Amino acid sequence: MADERPTAYDLLGVSPEASPAEITSAYRGLLRRHHPDSSHASPGPDELAAREEEPPRGDAAEALRSIMDAYAVLRDPGSR
Repeated sequence: MADERPTAYDLLGVSPEASPAEITSAYRGLLRRHHPDSSHASPGPDELAAREEEPPRGDAAEALRSIMDAYAVLRDPGSR
């Protein structure tokens, strides 16, 4: 049985060939989208489209932890 957990690349929505700047940009965008202090704002059309592409996750704290863990792996060229 294959491991179906999303990879760090999947979580951040970047390809394995992504540059460090692309990885950081994706990370910051996801943090803004999932941060609990910004959840009260109504999403724009671009944000709604991006949310539909994201894999479903558990609660917001778990989603933030997953995003931060993925970035911790991908920001280090040695661990990529």
